[in-house]
Amino acid sequence: QMSMKKILMAAAAVTALTAGSAGAASIFAAKVSNIDAVASTISGGVTTTTYTPYKIASETKYGASGLATTATSAHNATKLRVDQGRLTNAGTNKDYTVTFTYAGPAGFTNALSSSSLTLDATAGSYSGCTSTINLGEGGLAKGKTVTYVVNLASGCTAAAGPDLFVLDAPLTVTGTGEVTVSGKVSTGGTSIDNGDATARTLIKNDSGISFTTDIDTDATQWLLAGATPYTTLSSNNKLGKYTLTLTATNTQGPFVTADGVSTAKVDAQDLKADVSVSGDVSVTTISVGGTAATKNATKDTSTRSGVGQAVGAVDITIAADAGIAGSQPSRSYSMTVTPTTSGTTLTVPSAKTQTLQTVGLEGTNFNVPWVAGSQSPSSTVVRISNNGTTDSGVVTVMMKSPIRNAGTTVGATTCTSSTLPALAKVAAGGELVLGATELTTCFGDFKRGDLIVTIQGAKTNLTAKARLTTASGQISETSIGGLNEFGAY
Repeated sequence: QMSMKKILMAAAAVTALTAGSAGAASIFAAKVSNIDAVASTISGGVTTTTYTPYKIASETKYGASGLATTATSAHNATKLRVDQGRLTNAGTNKDYTVTFTYAGPAGFTNALSSSSLTLDATAGSYSGCTSTINLGEGGLAKGKTVTYVVNLASGCTAAAGPDLFVLDAPLTVTGTGEVTVSGKVSTGGTSIDNGDATARTLIKNDSGISFTTDIDTDATQWLLAGATPYTTLSSNNKLGKYTLTLTATNTQGPFVTADGVSTAKVDAQDLKADVSVSGDVSVTTISVGGTAATKNATKDTSTRSGVGQAVGAVDITIAADAGIAGSQPSRSYSMTVTPTTSGTTLTVPSAKTQTLQTVGLEGTNFNVPWVAGSQSPSSTVVRISNNGTTDSGVVTVMMKSPIRNAGTTVGATTCTSSTLPALAKVAAGGELVLGATELTTCFGDFKRGDLIVTIQGAKTNLTAKARLTTASGQISETSIGGLNEFGAY
């Protein structure tokens, strides 16, 4: 049993060794596949450290042995620095232990040896310092920690003793997540300054494939122009787009081969997509990246498979087929993009479904909020007047966010002339009135809701008003503003 006197003497020795230092040790530098993940410089006694962890694509496919980030010496090296200064033998042979601990989804590619730890040859002269390094424990294949015993013999003074240790530890990455390393220098079972080096990130995940989808925001519409309205499309024919690109670089992972040579193992040309656009395509052609897609038999889906990656976004466009005789209704579309690759290194992102732009009708559109229906004690009358000399085109009325009494059958949400013949037009010099009877014919019984009215005609000479009569007989009338020449309903 150690006496109190010996304990105090041992403590005094450690204190003398570490006096004035700010930390036990630090990860001074680190390479992964010969790329600097940690790099430090000392100028004027000030240490500057930069961290640029090696990137592994989050889409990387891992085989049975994982991804070897290095296979030969000098490609992988972690340098541990004794911050207090050089270690000494204190006048007699002295042992220090140097420990490296890795954390995260990685382990040693193969078993380490005594020669895996060396003194940094660039740190200055160790002339006259006799040192021996032996593997203490750990360092097994697939392991994450290793401890070495460093014996300092004669000549290891404050001028010649070591202060930088370099571990050549090839790593195999086995999954996603950050890989870190920390270190510790001890003597007599007590770590110098009683602390470990701050863990440094060596490897981190980053996306190797960028995949985004977007809806187009510039209106695409069936136009009023021509002998028959709504048979031609506006010049803006984009419905949306997707972008599928290989974002990882060859110089900073994740395509470094096992021998440490930076070479892409997945080519952008291997990155493709299968695209399906759903919606009524009976009189239109959908193109993906400028190439026409194929309509299915029921003409409610168009597909294009194996679309090669273009530079930038791949546009989804629509064009009207030749020979359209009748006016077309507003149509809604969506797309599903499924990335594919012939490569075996990366897992492609999951498929995405994206709402595309609705192809609307050029014309006059207006909203009437809080319209009262048959289940309300109040009543609403909407009056649309045509002060021109030409009849308008057909009128479409949509009900948004209707409220109904419990147990009421849900009614329609869109009303056309097939349900209410008065919607066939707004006659020149005439009017269209939508009161309780008309609203019930269109949408069934409801308490209240919002109306969206689309008229196939320019807003010139068209006016709209809404009159509300409450249960107590009070009347209010509102002119409908916001008539829009380019509606998308």
